[in-house]
Amino acid sequence: MPPRPPTTEPPSARRPVGQFGRDGGAGTTVYADPRNRLAGILLTQTGRSTSDSARAINGFWITLYQAIDD
Repeated sequence: MPPRPPTTEPPSARRPVGQFGRDGGAGTTVYADPRNRLAGILLTQTGRSTSDSARAINGFWITLYQAIDD
């Protein structure tokens, strides 16, 4: 799977088929992707009210998927 490009779309708009999980209100995100045998959990307490939180979550998932391509 190619790495996800940076985007301002919500994560649900670009999830791989079969991936499941959820985003929390305090800046947490947890998803599993059985097809790629991958699970990721990011726990923060920044909330989603700042653009820094959204960038951190997006960067986390981009980095995670890039790691499996390396």
